[in-house]
Amino acid sequence: MAVKKTTRKKDNTTSEAIGAGGFAGKEVADLIDPAEEEKYWEKEYPSRPYYQEGKTYQEYRPAYRYGVEAVNKHPDKRFVEIEGRLSRNWPKSRGESSLTWSKAKPAVQDAHERAIQLHEERLRVDKEAVNTGEVSVGKRVVTEQQKVDMPVEREEVVINRRRAGGGAHGGHIGAESEEIRIPVKEERVKVSKETVPVEEVTVGRRKVRDVKHVNETVRKEKVKVEEKGNPKVRNTTRARKS
Repeated sequence: MAVKKTTRKKDNTTSEAIGAGGFAGKEVADLIDPAEEEKYWEKEYPSRPYYQEGKTYQEYRPAYRYGVEAVNKHPDKRFVEIEGRLSRNWPKSRGESSLTWSKAKPAVQDAHERAIQLHEERLRVDKEAVNTGEVSVGKRVVTEQQKVDMPVEREEVVINRRRAGGGAHGGHIGAESEEIRIPVKEERVKVSKETVPVEEVTVGRRKVRDVKHVNETVRKEKVKVEEKGNPKVRNTTRARKS
């Protein structure tokens, strides 16, 4: 029969003794808080498939307690492993309940298998690609002043004078003057502009591997064992069988 299992967290309060052979305050992975179970089953018992119409909680209460005590006495055993022993001892443990073992067994198994589990928080770290920026590559025109020194040549007229020698000779002052023309040349700077490529730009992307350090606080539940008197306690860890 499928049994409903409930996962819940325990508080730090001290548990009360839960009958003969029970360990007060003993918190292990398969131990159920009896005070919490009393409240739970008193509310839930009418919804269980084995509930008989007209039966009160007092009829089922010993069965639920019996299942909790079985967990305390045999924390490393599954219900099927101790079912025979529980069946034989039920007449002594049922108190005023009128339920036979066949009627009480589903309730005992319910209480036994409603085991508490220890929890802890674990970090889940994942990665996602996000846009962190955008790069636009283009070109713009800037103006700058350039100065270039260009050597040029020009011609200058050089006039050399010297005294005339010899005697007088005929001639008239004031006659139509003679004119000598000498072409003079010079180099002038001719400026022109041309466009030439000076640089080439290629744009691409590359992946860079980095490590991000994650620092977060997590909580976990740990087993707490409290003992009163001189009980015999055996802690075992076993994997659940599916």
